[in-house]
Order: sequence, then C-alpha cells, then structure tokens
Amino acid sequence: MIENHKRVRLEGMKHFGFGPDEMRKVKVCEYCGSMMESKILVCKCGRKLPQDTLYEVYKRKHNYCKKCETVVSDSTRYCPQCGEMIEKEV
Repeated sequence: MIENHKRVRLEGMKHFGFGPDEMRKVKVCEYCGSMMESKILVCKCGRKLPQDTLYEVYKRKHNYCKKCETVVSDSTRYCPQCGEMIEKEV
C-alpha cells in the first residue's frame, strides 16, 4: 500500500514537471527565461544556456532529500516522496 502511494506521488510530480528526473531534463535561459531540453546548448533567443539543469539550480538554493534527491521547501520536515527526515543545512 505504501509503495503504491509513493508511485502515485511520483507520477503526479512528473505530470506537473517536478521531481528529480523531470527537473534534470530542463535548463532555463538566464536571459529570456525559456525552458529548454537539457541537451540543448543555445536558447531560441540565441544566448548560450547555462550548464546546470533546473534540478541543479534548485538543489543549490533549497533543501533536498539525501535519500531520493527530491527538492523540498525549507519548511519540509519529511520528504513527500520517500518519507525520509530532511536534514537541514546549517
């Protein structure tokens, strides 16, 4: 039963473009804000895209689960994906 809930949550996150796997597929142009596939090097506006994916940017700026790497809000105590307690960065 618990495994089914985890699967449903992950599917929901993927559907809305969240979760580590989905966020690793996207880069955001620092100039125009367009979202592009991570394998693309140049944005449609002509500017070079950053090397970091959306996931890497969020991971630097927010807490994340050390077990499953789901990025979470600063107030999250337990990972919504795997249930692991979130270790706060000091």
